[in-house]
Amino acid sequence: MPETNSCNAPNESVLIDTPLEKIALIVNPTAGRGRAEQIANEARSRLIAQGVSVDVLTTNGPGHATQLARGVAADMDAVYGLGGDGTINEVAVGLLGHPDTALGMIPVGTANVLAHELGFPSRNPLIAVEDAAHARSRFIDAAMVDDALLLNVCGAGLESIIVRDVANARSGGRH
Repeated sequence: MPETNSCNAPNESVLIDTPLEKIALIVNPTAGRGRAEQIANEARSRLIAQGVSVDVLTTNGPGHATQLARGVAADMDAVYGLGGDGTINEVAVGLLGHPDTALGMIPVGTANVLAHELGFPSRNPLIAVEDAAHARSRFIDAAMVDDALLLNVCGAGLESIIVRDVANARSGGRH
């Protein structure tokens, strides 16, 4: 039984051996400055070389990663998001209700805040799949505010205005 903290949640320092045999890789094709599909192909090759079965699924817009993750979660050992913080968050939302399916990430977004906070190296996103067949999982804190899942930060006021403005600038005002 994993150690727990005062909130009766597993301690984040507890690592769980999770042999991965079947992974879904959900790809945001606009991530990685246009290199997402190339990175996804390389990740798939590296995973297959480790004996891991990989299904690659490509998103077609906002919210689609959540739908894709929900659709495959019950059949996978892990679902990886290949993209930035938004893609990773959408995949995590799709995994809600599937506690035996791990969230993996190949961070290729603009900021990759969650990956940075979890200690992922920023220069080589493919390090995330180097030894996926022998991955070690850990619990992280999460919170729900209304219908939003928060994995790394929650902001209000000026911070939320900056995030909105950056999203609008990057999308041409579609947010």
